[in-house]
Amino acid sequence: IVKPTSPSAAAFSYSSSDTSVATITGNVVTIVGAGLTTITATQNSNGNYGQMINTATLTVAKADANISMTIPTSAPLNTLINGNTLSIIASSSSSVPVAITISPSNMGTFTGSNGNYVLSNVSSTGLITFTATVAATSNYNAATITRTMNVSKSNQTIYFPLPQAVTYSPNGTVDLSQFATSN
Repeated sequence: IVKPTSPSAAAFSYSSSDTSVATITGNVVTIVGAGLTTITATQNSNGNYGQMINTATLTVAKADANISMTIPTSAPLNTLINGNTLSIIASSSSSVPVAITISPSNMGTFTGSNGNYVLSNVSSTGLITFTATVAATSNYNAATITRTMNVSKSNQTIYFPLPQAVTYSPNGTVDLSQFATSN
């Protein structure tokens, strides 16, 4: 607080009408939470001047909550099937638990709570949208963010050993063997 001007040499004191919004020590105001408080400056009387009181309203607005959620922008399908999982962790600047939903909800199994989720059993390729939300509190506004992940077809490699040299014979056959990483 900047000391008010006065012709009197008497000391000033300060108070806050709502200490859940702001407290005062000396001439320093400490913000405690969002809301309204009346700051009162009082100058005591002395031999030449009477007591003087002046007030001002301090408005502390809610802060915007920020959500942090890291999700890969793409993932091959084979990394999300056969028991493989993807951990999704989110947090907020308001320290409120983050709720996450996925869309479409039938793309896989999505379990967890309070910002710690697991995606598993993804059934097909396509886009999955993750929506993270936090509720408003007395000091923070509600917030929502979305992130999209593209589940793509997995790359595969086909191994095909060349057959041994053969000699011609009528109706002869050669067994071929091969395998792929997608099996």
